[in-house]
Amino acid sequence: MDEWHYTSVIGDRGGVPGFQFTVAPRYPDPALRRQIEALVAYEPPRSAPPHPTAEEIGAFPIALSHAVFPDGTSVLSHVRYIGQDYSGRFGNFYAHSFQTPASLDVGLGGLPIHTWGSPGWGTVGGRISAHLVPDDATLLRHANSYPGLAGLLSDALRLFAPGGGRQIILVAEADEVALLLAVICRTLPYGHARGLTFTTYTRRPYTANFHIIGTCPDGEFSFGDAEMLHQYRVHHLSDSRQCSPPEPSVWGEAAAALWRAGELGVFQDADGPPDADGEGWKDWEERQGGRLAGTALGIGIPVPHGTLASAVAWAETRTGGLGPEFWDRFAARLIAEKEAPDRAALLGRACGFLDREDLDRAHAEVVRDAVLAGGAGLDALARIRARAVPGLFSEAARAEIARVLAADPPRDDLIPLIGLAALAGHAPQAAAALLPPLVADDPAAWALLLAEPALHHDVGGELERLASSDPVPVLRLLRSPSWPPALDVSGRPHLRALAEAAAGRGPADAFRRITAVLGNGPEQRAYAIELIWPDRVARLVDVQAVLATGVDALSVDLAMRALRAQDPFAEGVAHVARHLRERAGDLLEPDVLREFELIELADGFARRPAAALPGQVGEAVSLLAEMAPGTLTEAVRRRVVARLTSMDRIRADYPAVRQETAELARLGDGRLLHLYALGAVKEFPPKLAARSPDLLAHCFLLWQTVPGNAVWLRTARRLYADVLTPAAARPGDRARRDALARVAALEPKWEAEFRQFLDQHPRRRFRLTLPKLIFRGP
Repeated sequence: MDEWHYTSVIGDRGGVPGFQFTVAPRYPDPALRRQIEALVAYEPPRSAPPHPTAEEIGAFPIALSHAVFPDGTSVLSHVRYIGQDYSGRFGNFYAHSFQTPASLDVGLGGLPIHTWGSPGWGTVGGRISAHLVPDDATLLRHANSYPGLAGLLSDALRLFAPGGGRQIILVAEADEVALLLAVICRTLPYGHARGLTFTTYTRRPYTANFHIIGTCPDGEFSFGDAEMLHQYRVHHLSDSRQCSPPEPSVWGEAAAALWRAGELGVFQDADGPPDADGEGWKDWEERQGGRLAGTALGIGIPVPHGTLASAVAWAETRTGGLGPEFWDRFAARLIAEKEAPDRAALLGRACGFLDREDLDRAHAEVVRDAVLAGGAGLDALARIRARAVPGLFSEAARAEIARVLAADPPRDDLIPLIGLAALAGHAPQAAAALLPPLVADDPAAWALLLAEPALHHDVGGELERLASSDPVPVLRLLRSPSWPPALDVSGRPHLRALAEAAAGRGPADAFRRITAVLGNGPEQRAYAIELIWPDRVARLVDVQAVLATGVDALSVDLAMRALRAQDPFAEGVAHVARHLRERAGDLLEPDVLREFELIELADGFARRPAAALPGQVGEAVSLLAEMAPGTLTEAVRRRVVARLTSMDRIRADYPAVRQETAELARLGDGRLLHLYALGAVKEFPPKLAARSPDLLAHCFLLWQTVPGNAVWLRTARRLYADVLTPAAARPGDRARRDALARVAALEPKWEAEFRQFLDQHPRRRFRLTLPKLIFRGP
């Protein structure tokens, strides 16, 4: 290596006195000579005495510098203040430098910072040792005395990022700077430590071109916002207010944690820097930080929460070589980080890379806490269930599981937590928590129930309890295809009844099955009705099946709701109405009973339109007179009218029609008789008399001879005038004779009057007039 010595001397053989190289290579490069001369320039601190004593000179800062010039030449220089020059003036210094075209470790056998304190400095031909590494105790004491160590180490690594990081200003005494540089070089990957440029002291940091610049507290540096926030990374060892805001990386935080724990051997295993065309810098830095943080966890050292994700990511890439003890400590340390914000996700990821036969306990403990934190699912739980690690659930662990389960965790975390509680011996509590997701038909809940036979008994008890108070969701559950056949329902009557109902063919069959299991008492019937028809909307056919087994207030209410939803004359309505009137009359209001009677009568009219129903028309008319107008009463009136004005029925069964008409005439109100008149006009047009002389005779007798109230008499006279009189002129002679004979046969005393009626209205004769046809010849 080329050696250079520089100081102020009188000069040899007539040379010019002053600062000059006293030792230099035989043929030095002038450009290199100027670079080294600028590198070793030295100014004492402003606070230094201008005329120091020999003892004071020993306290002046030493500037140990390492520079790399653009051509790759490395220069290591040692500069110390020596006081007076040849003329007696103060300000002289002695610089001793080595220059090598390759990296300095080739020539010195170590790192540049390790030459600090070498006794060969300042002597021509002196041996400079690069192995004067401070002992670990000194390094640890000095590293841990600086609170901003994580930020300083992070800034040092960023110096080697693409584009380079900001220069670092270390404000401290030179020996403190040297020790911090030793700490930094001990931590950095060896390739970076070897290329680190620095100076332990300069009075003018602005002109220094190093990675790390040491300066004394009274150095010519302004500590302004521009410098501390944008231009440099400033670390003032004795005044935190004059430091740049910390920007620690994962690597820096993990490295600082290892320094605090005194574990320095980890730094020797760092990977080399990334290739220019290969791995990206950020990925490499993240991986290095994860390696340090993961190794710290494996040693048992706590690390900052911000480094845990990188530690887990690093651990996921490890395939072996670290031993079960390492991973046991890693898992225990990860579990101990209770306050980590992303703890659940980290534990969940750890479940995967710890899933090995030789790590049963570590894996089981991580899964246990991952489930508690909400970061693992049923698949991880199944693996620790299969391995049955003894002592996994201590009293403290069981108490914590019970506490978390009772805290009503979020839905996504609930099912695995329930499974963990079951494994920990909290089967009753687990079954109670599992019931809501089971009822909601959550597939994960079913998967857990099928995987945990120990839960079946308690789940069955919870379902029986729920089935007795709120059976609707349980019935829906039992109808689910997920229902496990292994779940025994014997000894649980409500659950068994619901299982029977789930197998039923329709609501009525389900009702019969439930009452067959539970009994047919009022409470049991109410239970079944509320279960099968919670909204009280049932079909008439189901209502009939319920009423066939008994009548009570709830079944009557069910029937009434079904009837209200139907057309009064729909199929089955009259049957249900008759059943209710006959068997539950004491439970119905009088108005309802009258409605039911009216519906039954109207149903009879519709079912037997041609049959004689003595007294029923009168009964219907009487009921109509007692009831308020409405849709039902109007419809029944029209049915009665249709029955009495049916000309086919009048011809076929005149005596029955006369009897029913007499009931109408005696009891009918104005609205009913008005409808009757309209119906008669519609059904008996005048031309019908020509084809049906019997009908003419029958209508004459009905409207002329049937006695009734005043409204009827007015109606009959109107029909006599508006219907019979126009019809009388229509029949021919033979038809008139047939009609007269029919009256004589039915009511002889009215024969003469009918004859007179016919004579008063002689047959109308029509003459056919043909148009005149006029033939016009060609």
